[in-house]
Amino acid sequence: MPPTVYGQTDPIMAELRALLVSGPVQKIQFRFGPTQLLAADFRELARKLADSSSTVSAAVDSDRLDSLGAGAGYDPEDNQFVFRDELIFRDPRGRGEAVHESVHAIFDLKDRMSMDLSQESVCYLAGAMYHVVTGTEASFKEVYAANIYDIAAAIHARGGASVPEASLAERLEVRRTLRDKYGYRRGLTKRKGGFSNPYLL
Repeated sequence: MPPTVYGQTDPIMAELRALLVSGPVQKIQFRFGPTQLLAADFRELARKLADSSSTVSAAVDSDRLDSLGAGAGYDPEDNQFVFRDELIFRDPRGRGEAVHESVHAIFDLKDRMSMDLSQESVCYLAGAMYHVVTGTEASFKEVYAANIYDIAAAIHARGGASVPEASLAERLEVRRTLRDKYGYRRGLTKRKGGFSNPYLL
């Protein structure tokens, strides 16, 4: 079955924007080595998702995601979020996965050179931190590595009025988990980001 593609005015995109500016997501911020993720980054992404010039869309493609064992994804080549179904935002796991993929979109929006393993670490921690903030630990741990949740909880607890920082030991442990459990490898890629029209580049 071909995927269903939604534009910026469709309800699924409105739900994504609402998630990004929600109270729990606005409590997600931390530093991971030289990379900083701020609550303001999620607000800026929400703003760009409503900007008709940014050419961002969402696709519902369960076949594609089932083959990857995922509930959500983000394709920087097409500036497109991919979701398993239209109900992705109705359960904690789906919302956490959408947060994870939104961080990929934030990196794309900033047109960052991608240090793949480090950026993936930030995405996993952000998704886990959503569950820390919302008290939905079981929804994360039933699918993902428990130690990533525990590290996210520890980082978040050091926050308060400041932006907490992942320690060197925490950064190494997250990277090691992503390599050993999920097969991620160190790498460096340069994408054409910034949410430009991918067909005009």
